[in-house]
Amino acid sequence: MGTNAGTRYREYLQSPWWQRRRQLRLAVAGYVCEFASWNGQYDRYCDATENLEVHHTHYGSLGAERDEDLKVLCRVHHLVRHVLHIRCLCGDSVVTEDEAEDLVREAVESADGDIRQVTLAISR
Repeated sequence: MGTNAGTRYREYLQSPWWQRRRQLRLAVAGYVCEFASWNGQYDRYCDATENLEVHHTHYGSLGAERDEDLKVLCRVHHLVRHVLHIRCLCGDSVVTEDEAEDLVREAVESADGDIRQVTLAISR
């Protein structure tokens, strides 16, 4: 997402429509993180009920998102999902899910435990 697209996206996230859509999706998820870890089988789940965010699984349906386009995730697992989307030029993921979770947890520790201060700064 370029600078203009990033600005438009941030503005969209402040819109009344998105705020209503976000609340609806949180309710559908029962106000619980929907993270599930896949290592050949779903073997780890998260039951966090605080610091919940609504993650877009793709951006093709902005403004017309369906429930399946959105995932409710706690802040930690939202950051993990974004770290997992970092790819090398060959298309492979740069880190495993466990490594992504470790990176996020280290970043939270560096922010004195304040997850709200943790952002992703990725240079391309």
